[in-house]
Amino acid sequence: MTARIPHAQPATATPVATSGSGNAPTPRKSKEQKRAEAAERQAQARIRKEFETRVATLEMQIANLEGRQKELTAELEKPETYEAGGRAVDLNRDLLSVTESLARLTSEWEALTAQDAVA
Repeated sequence: MTARIPHAQPATATPVATSGSGNAPTPRKSKEQKRAEAAERQAQARIRKEFETRVATLEMQIANLEGRQKELTAELEKPETYEAGGRAVDLNRDLLSVTESLARLTSEWEALTAQDAVA
């Protein structure tokens, strides 16, 4: 007499997982595939974090330079600035440096944010 095992599957059957939509079963992912996908997600997250950090740093630097630009402009608007010898020249030199840095950082920020909008 031979015993039968009800609902037994052959030993060579490949494990499958079904998708939530009730479609045909899909093969399960191997551990290597899962690890590779996780590594890819981590790499993408690292790139995104570096990007966001760079953008935040640029925004902070731009805000600081804009504040300094306002301070220098306010000083140059005061009549007493021109009474002290050489003070106006120094302030103008500082203002030129701030304006150039501001233009450079703003250009870099614009390029980065445009790149993100495309991606």
